[in-house]
Parts: sequence; C-alpha cells; structure tokens
Amino acid sequence: MRFFKTKTIPRKSFFKKIFRLPERRYFILALENLFAEMGLKDALWAEVDALYEAYHIRPGRDQVEERIAMLRSFLVHCFENHELTDDEVIRINLLKKYLKLSDSQIQRAKDEASRKVYKMAFQEAAKDHQLDGKEREQLEKLEGLLNLDEAVKKEVQSESAHALIKKLFQEIVADERVSDEEAEKLRKLTDNLKIDINWEQETKAMYDRFRLYWKLENSPLEPVQAGINLFKTERCYFTSPCEWYELKSVTRRYNYAGPTFRLKLAKGLYYRMGSIAVKPIREEELQKIDTGMLFLTDRRVIFMGGRQNRTHRLSSILDFDTFSNGIELQRSSGKNPFLVIQNADIASLTLGRILEEY
Repeated sequence: MRFFKTKTIPRKSFFKKIFRLPERRYFILALENLFAEMGLKDALWAEVDALYEAYHIRPGRDQVEERIAMLRSFLVHCFENHELTDDEVIRINLLKKYLKLSDSQIQRAKDEASRKVYKMAFQEAAKDHQLDGKEREQLEKLEGLLNLDEAVKKEVQSESAHALIKKLFQEIVADERVSDEEAEKLRKLTDNLKIDINWEQETKAMYDRFRLYWKLENSPLEPVQAGINLFKTERCYFTSPCEWYELKSVTRRYNYAGPTFRLKLAKGLYYRMGSIAVKPIREEELQKIDTGMLFLTDRRVIFMGGRQNRTHRLSSILDFDTFSNGIELQRSSGKNPFLVIQNADIASLTLGRILEEY
C-alpha cells in the first residue's frame, strides 16, 4: 500500500501573496506530494532542494517536528507487517537524507516508531487475555527487527499489560460482584502476562468487598463464633456492635387556642375572660433505645443490649430496608427497629440470604 498520497495545498493568504511570503506550514504537504508523484527514489535531490528554497526552510530550525513526524510515520508504515524488505530499507535511508535531520533526531523518530509498533503488536497478541507460544515467538522476532532496547521492551509490555488488566478489572467489578470464574480469569491473565499487580489500598479493598458480596449470595454461608448461648442446632452468620433505635413521639411545642375577651378595669389594667385550650404539637423521631451487640442466626435476630435483650424470630420479619449505616426491620407487629451497625451492606446480604433459605 502506498504511503505517500497527493494532497491539495491550500492557497496563500492575500497578505502573503502581496509580499510573496512562503507558507512554511505547507512545506511537508509539498514534500509528500513530490514523493507521491515521483516516488521515493535517489534522483530527486534537485526537486527536494527546490522545495526547501521555495518555502524558506532552514533544515536546522524550521519544520523540525513536522519532519521528524513524517519519518516516524513512514517507519511505522514499514514496520507494520513485522518485516523489512530491501526496497523498504533503501527508501527509509533516502527519506532520512531528504528530510535533512540530525542523527539524534533520526534516532528519536526510530525509537518512537519502534515503541508504537511494538505496543500495537503486543496489544493485538494479548487482546484475548493470553499470549501463546506462537505469539511470543512473533513478538521476539519483532523485537529483533526493531532492535528494541530491553528497558523499552519491558516498559511497553508493562504499560500494555496493565492497561489490559485495568480494562478486565473494570469489566469484572461493573456489577459490584466478583465471581469465582472472574477471579480466576484475572489471575490467569496476570500469570500469563507475568505481571505482579501492585494494588492500591482502596482498589484492593473494593475488589475484596465485591468478592465477598458474590460469595454471600452464591456460596454456602459460613458460621461465625457468636460467643452467646444459642439453640443446639442454631448457627450464627453475622455479628456486630449495634445501636438500637425506635420511632418515638416527641412534643415539639404547645399551641394555645379558645374564645377570650378583655375587660378594662382602669387605665392600663385589663382582665382577660374566657378559656384557653392547650394543644401539644407532636412529631415522631428516631431515638436511641440501647447499645449492645447484634447477632443474625438462622432462626433469630438477637440483640444483647446494655439495658435489655431483644429477640425477633425470622418468621416475624416481613422485610427489611438497607441504609448506609444500618438496616430497618419491617416486623409483622410492634415497632420497626432501626439498627445502626458496622458493615450494613454485609449484614443486609447475610440477612437476605438467611430469610431466603431459612
């Protein structure tokens, strides 16, 4: 496939036409058009030099980044099929000369092109989340072709592998659950790419949390030590410090109403007659009743409080609501307590599973 293609060069501005000033920014377009029309061959020195003169290009100062970019793009084009023909080598060497770049600028273009080509090849090979023997062999062959520095190779591999791992991780935790299969898939990817994941503390905590969510919903519940006397076959699955709240009616203020009138007895002295009815204004608010420990078992919700112990059989719990700091039990009769606890999300999943299975 041809790399250089003829492109339209925009007309000069009116001001530059009047003063016959060159549009240096169009020099690269003119050079590309020359190579597209004449081919990249050895007999173009007169035409190339004429373009440098026409556009007032000083090789050491003008359009340097643009010329480096042209060489870099051409190198990427040549390396894309992971091999170089003799003709491509000749054309690369000619382009280096025509662009009149310094050795350091040529090396920079080569390094950037090599990095880009190797990165694309590595990502393509690992897109199925694994590298087989054949793919590793092809990458090693490309490393030799590009004469890739070992440090650059490891850096590109690490960047690409971490990008793949990050993408897979985001897909896995999107539903806030990490299944056994998904955890194994992530482990195999890191092993295959030979990458050690340096988890950030928050990321690791989130992963472990979502892993626990899945286990609570799908794996057998694991009993925990309650530390209190339970029925012989009763099992405890969750325990936490707890504050027990209930809705209580509270008087906020008093309103006074009723028919009255005043009777003047003397200047500045009045007597109020009639009756005044007192109307208390009441509202309901959550009030803390007790502090203690909460236990969720396969038979009961148990609260061991400092003032009083409370138990509710599972059959008396119709439903429950989950909040960030606790859960509210919807009972078949009596008041609905609000339980302020740590790890309300874990308690909610555990209680939901218990109510479903027991």
